[in-house]
Amino acid sequence: MACGAENEDPCEYFFWIDPPMCERAVQVILGLLRRINGNAEEVRRLKVQIEGKHEQLVTYEKKLSSYQWKEKILWQSLIMS
Repeated sequence: MACGAENEDPCEYFFWIDPPMCERAVQVILGLLRRINGNAEEVRRLKVQIEGKHEQLVTYEKKLSSYQWKEKILWQSLIMS
């Protein structure tokens, strides 16, 4: 159905009426929605874990850089002595 008569300028608005769904279709759709919501929660949880691991990685990279610098200085000291 469209608003306005055929001779009038229609507003190009259409509406659609779906027939009622059977109980099984409703159950299937609700189950799928629960699974999607569960997956979204799992993705959120994993993103938080990744952020934590990224922070750890940055910390370890800084420590490694510091140790490499100290090793370089120790080698230079050893060679100079």
